[in-house]
Amino acid sequence: HKKAKKNSAFYPQWTFSSFVQGPSNSFAFSLAKSLAQSPFNNHSNPLFIYGPSGLGKTHLLHAIGNHLEKEKPHLKVLYLPAERFFNDCINHIRKNGMELFRQKYRTNIQVLLLDDIQILGRGESIQEEFFHTFESLKSAKCQMVLASDQKPKDIKGLKDRIKTRFEGGVITDIQAPDKDTKRAIIKSKAQNWHPSLPEEIISHISHIPTNSIREIEGHLNKIKMFCDLQNKPLRLETVQHLFCKEISSFPTSAPFSSSQNPGFSLVQKQVCAYFHIKASELRSSSRAKHIVYARNIAIHLARKDLNLSLKELGQLFGKRNHSTILHSLKVIEKGKREITRDIKELRKLINKNGFLC
Repeated sequence: HKKAKKNSAFYPQWTFSSFVQGPSNSFAFSLAKSLAQSPFNNHSNPLFIYGPSGLGKTHLLHAIGNHLEKEKPHLKVLYLPAERFFNDCINHIRKNGMELFRQKYRTNIQVLLLDDIQILGRGESIQEEFFHTFESLKSAKCQMVLASDQKPKDIKGLKDRIKTRFEGGVITDIQAPDKDTKRAIIKSKAQNWHPSLPEEIISHISHIPTNSIREIEGHLNKIKMFCDLQNKPLRLETVQHLFCKEISSFPTSAPFSSSQNPGFSLVQKQVCAYFHIKASELRSSSRAKHIVYARNIAIHLARKDLNLSLKELGQLFGKRNHSTILHSLKVIEKGKREITRDIKELRKLINKNGFLC
């Protein structure tokens, strides 16, 4: 194998092998890897990758750079955040040094990896300079890969002639990972943990609403630091405690089930055990007095302690409508001493067997 350059501009951990593929990013991954293996493909010059922040665009740029530095070390590869180009251009304008700027960015570059390209929409004079830089590099057969949080036509302030240059190559997007991809990402990020991350905790983290891989990394860091600093074991109950607010705030537009919310599962389990009924009875249309009583208390706990919306509660309790859930809550709020005692006792049991916020 060829040796990578010393003092590389690329993060060594951001490679193609460490990138977790899924339906949301597989085409972008394939294009980036193909380009790294065979650069200077006129059909994908420039390659334009767009998508929300934190989904792996920068990872792919670094993966291309790492591959080229290792396999084609003779190539001059430049990774550049667009903001650096922006600021560098302004500084050279102020110092009347644009010839030096042009020499720096228009000569001896064979592969340009430009990140956060949407920043160029800020300045008209910078765009003029970038346009001529782009044209010069394209004429010199420089391979360009651009990353943005928006597709070219949606970048505010960007001139049409630059947009059309971007659209003349290949445009692909990276979307938020689906649940299976999130699980694979969590496993990949925690592969060196000792002890290893149990499947039930991986499942729990994957259900925390997030569209960003960086947020997933943040969740894992939070778990690791909490367990280390508080000397807590790596248990599901600990993770439920750390993320009980996030796990209860699912989008209300999607169907909701108890398996999607471990906090609710805990409430449901304890209520059923306490009143000696089945979970199916809790969700059923039964009007039996003891089942209605247990159901109303479960709805109250889920609302007050998990901060679930009325729509979410309706989905969880047998697809009940808004007014039915409101009625249940009012019944408990007007409740007698017996109801207060049962709620207090259930909270003790729930906190003994898990955590609620």
